[in-house]
Amino acid sequence: MLSDESLWERWLENPCYQLFCGEEFFQYRLPFDRTSLTRWRLRMGEERLMALLQESLAAAARLGDYRS
Repeated sequence: MLSDESLWERWLENPCYQLFCGEEFFQYRLPFDRTSLTRWRLRMGEERLMALLQESLAAAARLGDYRS
């Protein structure tokens, strides 16, 4: 798992990461404050985050192995 700081560093230097996140053009600055992710996770709470993760994994399983 990446720290928020590591995530932002990768996002700033990697156009593929930005494309995956929905950007159409390479961005040279962060789209929002670095602490936003931490505050969002705290607002969501562990139970909701686990439900989001489980649904994401279930959706990936329904779509099949995307790496093939």
